[in-house]
Amino acid sequence: MKFDVGILGSQPVATIVKQAQLAESLGYDTVWITDTHLICRELWVTLTACALATARVRLGPGITVPQTDFADVTPFLYYVRVEAGRRDAFRQHLAERGIDTGIHWQPGHWFTLFKDCRRGDLSVTERVGREIVSLPLHSKMAATDLDRVCDAVLAFFAVRA
Repeated sequence: MKFDVGILGSQPVATIVKQAQLAESLGYDTVWITDTHLICRELWVTLTACALATARVRLGPGITVPQTDFADVTPFLYYVRVEAGRRDAFRQHLAERGIDTGIHWQPGHWFTLFKDCRRGDLSVTERVGREIVSLPLHSKMAATDLDRVCDAVLAFFAVRA
């Protein structure tokens, strides 16, 4: 049996590193660090610091969000990437809380029309296709609904013992 732990990326890097070391010493297999432009300073720097301070535990982003300041856009779809092996569980977790999700993008070469087209290595595109999830977002969305979505996402990546 394998056990994973999630760490919120809103804490100082030194604190996150200590938590990753503790998780490793307790025998956890993977440490997921949440990534969101609202709470995580710089996920990849934090993951690197954890990698330098640990020896065995797997490290990864619990969720990856697009980089934008939203100054010049009116978002109506909000995509996140959840590791493919956890995407279905993530969507089920949100559905159980009355939050609809979708998969509104897939790689073009997955379409029947393009199945016979010549192509090279599309491993990154295929990985994104297996990880992407759309969260609810629209201009008339109430702050309470937004909070409910955020709370449910954070709850999914919370520490599970």
